[in-house]
Amino acid sequence: MSRLNVAVIGAGQAGLSASHELRCRGVDHIVLDRSLVPGGRWPDRWESFCLVTINENCRLPGFPYDGDDPEGFMARDEIAAYLERYAKSFDAPIEYGVDVRSITPGTGTERWVLSTSAGVLCATAVVVATGPFQQPKVPPWAAGLPSGIAQLHSEHYVNPSELPEGPVLVVGTGQSGAQIAEELHEAGRQVYLGVSRCGRRPRRYRGRDIHAWVALMRRHAIAHGALRTVGDLESPRDRFTCNPHLSGRNGGHEIDLRRLAGAGVVLLGRPSGVRGTTVLLDHDLMYNLEHADAAAAQSRRAVDEFVIASGIDAPEEETTVDTALPEPPVRSELDLEEAQVATVVWATGYRLDFSWIDAPGLCDPYGYPWHQRGITPHAGLAFLGLPWLHTEASSLLLGMEDDAPYLIEQLTATVRT
Repeated sequence: MSRLNVAVIGAGQAGLSASHELRCRGVDHIVLDRSLVPGGRWPDRWESFCLVTINENCRLPGFPYDGDDPEGFMARDEIAAYLERYAKSFDAPIEYGVDVRSITPGTGTERWVLSTSAGVLCATAVVVATGPFQQPKVPPWAAGLPSGIAQLHSEHYVNPSELPEGPVLVVGTGQSGAQIAEELHEAGRQVYLGVSRCGRRPRRYRGRDIHAWVALMRRHAIAHGALRTVGDLESPRDRFTCNPHLSGRNGGHEIDLRRLAGAGVVLLGRPSGVRGTTVLLDHDLMYNLEHADAAAAQSRRAVDEFVIASGIDAPEEETTVDTALPEPPVRSELDLEEAQVATVVWATGYRLDFSWIDAPGLCDPYGYPWHQRGITPHAGLAFLGLPWLHTEASSLLLGMEDDAPYLIEQLTATVRT
């Protein structure tokens, strides 16, 4: 049985940021990752995947982006390479190919016992940095779809050529669903798109990428003690709100579902059940489209207000509405056989799963750990990289420079007592 001070689980941006901060403080630790290759979960994304946030917002502790394309969007393999360089920059003690199967309470200073595919480890503290993409979520009624239709979650989507020939139903319009639907349409597929209640943002506004504005507003809010944190959310459910429609592919662009509809994508209300070969649809299509439009308008207003308040010289930009786009028809059902749908792609998100951690009362009714900025009531057990751990950026590359130093500073005091 091996012993160490801190075990970090996961070698993505959160786990590596924790390791960097532990290394800076001279704390003995190890990083365990089930993957056989560097890069966390990024190499598992689809082939054309790119960051949606701009490169200069990659601000890992001690390793901000230093490339020559700050307003570009790193592709999947470039992100993995960036993380690999980060790990090498401070000689992160990573063990790849190690699956942590359970964490149970220990005794004395060996507070936690980790059962892994490589044996048993004891640690004074554990940082769980496994990210938000844990258990792919698919509605139970998916089992009732006709057996001849291929089904896969967006986690397993690779590219259009990997799917059976024929039309595709994409369910869900978070960032993954919107981007996959767009890619399938551009590849010549007939796409049916089940629209969920997600927002969208303009790609560029008033001379800058929208995420350049987001970073500026974030720094301003931090400097003035006005940064919006998890305690400002109206409901704990808001921690899981889907990300707005945007893409970093081909230089980056906004994804407007109405324009996709004008180009031939068939927009549908949220699929909610199946009867024989027919998928039943909620009557929420127009509401969801209007919600996306309102979110884009709110993004522009936020920038306008920030420009005025901070006195930044930014060109004014008039927002125009394409009145030539017809309103998509609202349907109550889609007959898969009639539409000749060959594949359903479930872009329906993920659920958190910490059932492998034996800590009574660990999670709230949403499956989210109880914590204060990542520190749980269980001595020596902490989390990093979850959505809204502290702020909206907590699960992003941008948020690591704030969350990781704070978390490890608090945890270090525990490890040394």
